[in-house]
Parts: sequence; structure tokens; C-alpha cells
Amino acid sequence: MLKELWSIKYRPTSIDNYIFQSEGHKNQISQFIADKSFPHLLLHGHHGTGKTTLGFLLKNELGIDDSDFLYQNSSKDNSVDSIRNRIAAFSSTIATGPFKLVLFDEAHRLTPQAQDALRGFLEDPQISLNMRAIFTANHLNNVQVELRSRFLEIKYKTLSKDVMLEGAAKILSKEKIKVSKIELLDQYIDLAYPDFRKLIILLEANSRTGVLQEPNEVDESTQYNVQILDLLEMGQWEAIRDLVSKTVDGDDFIAVYKFIYSYLHEIGKFKEETKYKQAIIIIADHLYRHTISADPEINFTACIIRLTEI
Repeated sequence: MLKELWSIKYRPTSIDNYIFQSEGHKNQISQFIADKSFPHLLLHGHHGTGKTTLGFLLKNELGIDDSDFLYQNSSKDNSVDSIRNRIAAFSSTIATGPFKLVLFDEAHRLTPQAQDALRGFLEDPQISLNMRAIFTANHLNNVQVELRSRFLEIKYKTLSKDVMLEGAAKILSKEKIKVSKIELLDQYIDLAYPDFRKLIILLEANSRTGVLQEPNEVDESTQYNVQILDLLEMGQWEAIRDLVSKTVDGDDFIAVYKFIYSYLHEIGKFKEETKYKQAIIIIADHLYRHTISADPEINFTACIIRLTEI
């Protein structure tokens, strides 16, 4: 039986296990859930602090059906055509639940033309009655001021090291991982800070024997493999390409293909049998092409693009 990735397994699905920025932040989100409504939201701040997770959490807590939810990876689909066609078509149909919800991940990557189109789109009274938008952005520099005025902004500050320590300790306890000394956890937090998601990836990658290793024994190749799976679930093929270009060489790609294959069934959409089979065929195809490819990185990137498009 395949092992579920910690970054997926311990992703909060309710407000009970979500790491809020403050008590005020928790009260605000709790009120949204009680009211079964909220304004358009712009969640901005450091990556790995729970912005995208909150979008999915609100979907779950409000009981929004999958047919009423659209995830828009703005690092990939960031054009004005995507707004005019995909988003407009989705939002114009009647919601089966409280409203339609569009999660624009990495919204700072939307082109200026796309943001212009979205400004007018959000002002349409019919759309505003039927749809809510959530933006996540690491930086606000590339989000137009005129567009920001249509959102309630919530800033995500970096998590404190104490909060990260508490969260990490809970996960290690549930996984029955032995930690020789608390200082060891402090060292991992220093390596990952302030990215809590990266901390989880590091801990999982380096406690496979049931004992947390010393940082100088960290298996970096395994760490990056796990990170690739995390990015694959979010459909961020460009981020995967950037990652492998810095960390994977030559025949090392074979091990990465096999790693993805081994964990594929635990990743989001690939839990569906038809898509799982399609993905295996794609991986097999590119694993074969690897043996005859002049550029293994290009071949691998093409494989990831095909997987994200299933």
C-alpha cells in the first residue's frame, strides 16, 4: 500500500487544525463560515504559511460542491483569454450551493490585461451574486491597486518558530518518529523557516527509518522528490521545471520518474482510476524516451506538463 505524503496527509481540512495568524484572524474566518458568505479575498504574504490551504478549507467548511469550485493556477493560466473564457463561462452558470468559488493561486502572475478584464468582471452585479474569488499572492507589487480595492486583504506574516515547532512535534508524534533531542527539531526549523510546508517535507524525507536524522545527514535528493510531488498536485509544472534544473542531473531523472510513479495514486486527481492509468502511461512513455533523448530535462518537463493537463 502506498504511503500518503505528509504534506497532503496533514493539510488542514477544517478550522480545528488550521494554523491561524492570530485569534482575530481565526474569529474573522469563523464568522465567514457562520455567515456562509464572505467578500472577495486577497490573501498575501510569505509562501508556505497557509494561504492556498485556507481557500480549500473555506470550500470544505461551506460545503461548496466540486462543480461550483474552480482552481486557477495563475502561474500557468494567467492570460486575458483565460479570464474571458474559462472564468466567465464557469461563473455565469447557476451555483448548486451558496455560490461559485474561484481560487486564483499565485494571482500576482496574472497579466495586466487579465487583471483589467477581471476588474470589470467582478463589478458585474450578476456575477457578484453568484461567485466569490480568492486571490493568493506572495507579493502585492504586481497586483493592480484598482483590482485590490475590490478585495478584502488579509496579510499573512511569517509563522513564529514556536508555532512551527508545535506543529512539527504533533506530526512527528502521530507518525511515531523518534527524536533524540529537541534541539534537533530547532535545527530543522532553522533550515525551513519560515516555510512550514518545507519543514514538513524535510521532516518526512529524513525520518524514513523511524528516527529523525541529523541535519548533516539530510538526503537532499529525497527532499526534492517529495517537493516535486507537492508541486505536481498543485499543477505547477514551471516550478517543477525550475526545481529539477537546479537539483537533478542525467540518469538521476530515472529515479525521479520511479518516485513519482510510486506515489502517484496518493496525489489529488490521480486517485481517480482512469486518470491514474493515463498518468502511468505518460510516465512510461517519457521514461522510455529518456533513454534516447538528447536533453533529459526537456523530456522530463514535457512529461510533467502532460501530467498536469490530464
